[in-house]
Amino acid sequence: MNLKKQLLEAKKSYQMYSLFTMDDLEEGHTGFVLQVDENEILIRMVNNDGSEGGYYLGKTDDIICCRRSDMELQRRQKLWKEEKEPPFLMEGEDMMSALLQYAMENKELISVCYQEQEYSGWISYFTDEILVMDECTYYGESDGKVWLRKEEIHGIEIESYELRIRKKLKDFECRELTGKNGKDFYENLKAYERKGKLLEFYIEDVLDKFYVGEVAYVTEEELVIKAVDCNGDADGYVLFALEELRCIYEESKYLLKMDRIKKKDTEENLLQMQGRVLGEEFLMYIKNHQCLVMLDVEGECYCGKIEEYDENHICLAAVDEYGAADGQIWVLREWVKTIGIYSNKLKSLC
Repeated sequence: MNLKKQLLEAKKSYQMYSLFTMDDLEEGHTGFVLQVDENEILIRMVNNDGSEGGYYLGKTDDIICCRRSDMELQRRQKLWKEEKEPPFLMEGEDMMSALLQYAMENKELISVCYQEQEYSGWISYFTDEILVMDECTYYGESDGKVWLRKEEIHGIEIESYELRIRKKLKDFECRELTGKNGKDFYENLKAYERKGKLLEFYIEDVLDKFYVGEVAYVTEEELVIKAVDCNGDADGYVLFALEELRCIYEESKYLLKMDRIKKKDTEENLLQMQGRVLGEEFLMYIKNHQCLVMLDVEGECYCGKIEEYDENHICLAAVDEYGAADGQIWVLREWVKTIGIYSNKLKSLC
């Protein structure tokens, strides 16, 4: 019997299991499998003392190991007393949407596993593309609003012991809920275009690197941000595809600090474009102004001046880390993740 058939058997038997993912091979998720299909699995969790442990929704393909009938599971099963029927039935439904809808309507805190990071908070709204949450810290404090790409979510917990504690600690009221009719990334960003509002932009699969900046130009395909460094100084402009966005923060504690220390704008190196076809306009601006440019290609950064470009390639007259000429580089455009100009690092090479 393969693992997926075993998970189906777990649902039918209503026997307690421990299920493990690659990211959590120690504690795992222990409880009863309520629903399982090719894409998602819903687990009713049971705490160490046999009490109700909330619910976990994850991706079926992320489950790499399961256990049953060991001594710990037998102990918990003896202690378990079912307190109530599950508050939602999802047979034949999109499990994630049903769970998010339940949490939103009942103002339940949720914890989201996303690109090896955990985000906890109240749902403001969600669409097919995006989940927007008011984040709640370990201490029950508000830490702004976070926008997450829905398809990148690996797991969701609600009504767990930790979340129930955090809910008691909260020091702010949930914002008005907008339901499933909220805006996606593009619509939200368009509302902030050239409005001077600082946001945190995460575009890496591992969310340990981000840009702070304002929305300079945005289309449904691409985004140009006016970046700010950690000292509040202007740090040039960065272009990337909208589909690269993984997460956006607004009104976080870090951003409130950056708002306080941000320097006033100057007219120096002010980017002016029509804002219709951002990639082409950006490259044309760079070539016409002979700007030093930085291309991020899968984590490798190439610096230089653009000699020529077409729909497939960019050719640079490269410079090294000291600003000295260093030959030529041809790069396939489809591999370029970000294009940056006027950054403080590039200024140091002039």
